[in-house]
Amino acid sequence: MSRAAAPVVHGLPAVGPRLALRSFRLSDFDAVHAWASDPEVTRHLRWGPNRPRETERFLAAAVSGLTTPEPSVFHLAVELRDPLRTVGSLSLTCRRPRLVEVGYCLARAAWGRGMATEALATAIPFARLRFPGAVLFGLVARDNPASGRVLEHCGFARASDPTPFRPWMDGPCSGAFAYRLDPARAPST
Repeated sequence: MSRAAAPVVHGLPAVGPRLALRSFRLSDFDAVHAWASDPEVTRHLRWGPNRPRETERFLAAAVSGLTTPEPSVFHLAVELRDPLRTVGSLSLTCRRPRLVEVGYCLARAAWGRGMATEALATAIPFARLRFPGAVLFGLVARDNPASGRVLEHCGFARASDPTPFRPWMDGPCSGAFAYRLDPARAPST
C-alpha cells in the first residue's frame, strides 16, 4: 500500500540513517493507537494508555499544531524508512522561553534497537533551528533507566539542580530525574 508523502512543514522531515521525523497524518491512527493504548509503552508517561478517542484527539492536535507559523509544540512521527512504518512519536515542547522539553514514545517492537537514540539525535539539530538558544531537557522516571541512557547517548547529562524543571515533574514524573543537553556533547547533524 502506498502512502502519500507528508508535506514539508517547518523543515520536516528530519532524516536519520534508519528513520525520519515527520509531521503526523490522521491516517497514522492505527499505528499510533497500537502503542498509545499499550499499558507497558505508556507506563512512564504523563498520559495513557489511550482509548481510541484520546488517540484521535492527539492526532488532530498534532496535525493542526503544525499549521501555525511558529508552533510551540512539535509532535513528530518517528517513521522507520525500511520497511516504511510509523513506530513512535517524539515531541518538542517549549515550556518557557528558551526552555524546551523533549519526550519520546516508541512501540515495543522498536525497543532495544537504538531507535529512540536515533530519533532524539535526529531531533536535536532540528530543535536547535526551531528554538535557537533554548535549553533542551528531558524528564526520566526513576524506574526507567533505559530512557536515561537514551538521553546520555545524545549528549544529555543529569541536571545537578533540577529546580528549573520542577514545574513539569508531575504524575509519573513527580520523582523524575531531570536531564539537560550539554551543547558540547550534542549531535550536530
